[in-house]
Amino acid sequence: GAARRGDVTAVPSEALLAMALRGDAAPWPLDADTAFETTMLLAAEQHGVAPLLTSVPAVRRWPNTLQLALRTVRRDEAVLEAVRRGLLIRLLEAFQQAGIRCLLIKGAHVAYMQYPQPWLRPRFDTDLLVAPGDRERAGAALRSIGYVPSNQVSGVLVAHQLQYARRDRLGVTDTIDLHWKITNPHLFPDPLTFDELMATARTIPPLGKPAWGPSNVHALILACVHRVAHHQNSDLLIWLYDIHLLINAM
Repeated sequence: GAARRGDVTAVPSEALLAMALRGDAAPWPLDADTAFETTMLLAAEQHGVAPLLTSVPAVRRWPNTLQLALRTVRRDEAVLEAVRRGLLIRLLEAFQQAGIRCLLIKGAHVAYMQYPQPWLRPRFDTDLLVAPGDRERAGAALRSIGYVPSNQVSGVLVAHQLQYARRDRLGVTDTIDLHWKITNPHLFPDPLTFDELMATARTIPPLGKPAWGPSNVHALILACVHRVAHHQNSDLLIWLYDIHLLINAM
């Protein structure tokens, strides 16, 4: 169970991270050693909140070595995001030229619309949603700019998304998850269709005119459905923080 507030000698790493992100004091455990610093860094990376922690007041009272490690992760994410942003803008322009409507959804959308800087919200891939009828044309547009489809199985009853990847001259691999429905499990049949999302879609200014994403209300629904449908109601802290920001935005 969670320790009482103020009792920090046995606070698990995840609980201490959550305290800091909530804005609580989150004092460093009195009996913590260097091994606990390593555990905290690993937990922060696994929960996707390492860059975000560098701007959290409570962390400024944590060990300097841990703060430095967190800033290193933040720097690496900022460099990676700069590369990804250029590729994403090019991709969205290719879709626009091909007459394909698409929406940036999930982590990438929240990163650009809700976080002070997109690199504060790490992600492994970029999720794009297209109308089911545009699936093949979207795949062709991706291939035309160097993205290669994975060997995943997809189809009417198997999956409603396909992964594409592109490795650039810097050795950075950019991964795109192309969706034509928002979920795979059949327990959640089309909770929101592409047309419903597009009807209230908003532009994403940092990415230019071709970039569109769902409204805050729809983004919140997507964030909640994603946790339940694909990740067994996971308590990954970055997903919970996404929900926190989306609620505050309303």
